[in-house]
Amino acid sequence: MTFFLQTQKLKKMSKRYRNVVVPITVDAGTNSGSVVVTTESGFIKRAMNAFSTPDKAGMVRAAIEGNNGEKLAEMQAIEVYKLRNVAYETDGVPMNVQGGGQIAFKVLATDAFRVDFVADLILIYGEEEPCNC
Repeated sequence: MTFFLQTQKLKKMSKRYRNVVVPITVDAGTNSGSVVVTTESGFIKRAMNAFSTPDKAGMVRAAIEGNNGEKLAEMQAIEVYKLRNVAYETDGVPMNVQGGGQIAFKVLATDAFRVDFVADLILIYGEEEPCNC
């Protein structure tokens, strides 16, 4: 008996990343704020945040929720979101959600901010594409 094995050439894939930056401001005199973001289509891999914590704000925490209240990233120390310039695969917090809907980014401090809290929410989209390598 003779067997024939048909091989299929697999295309190599590579990851292409892009980011979308959303500016955020929480007013001085308050200890919380949120921004609702309509996300672009694509697969959101991670979220990170570039910020500087104002003096005497106490503990600052952040969370991300989907438009149905689904917790995409639990309320946690905002430093977990901090951009470390290591790699798109490891910076920030994992999201792993399809874009094209709305998300809410929430900030909560134990004390009122003495000055405006200003930050950038950075959404990292990761997509597979054929590689000519």
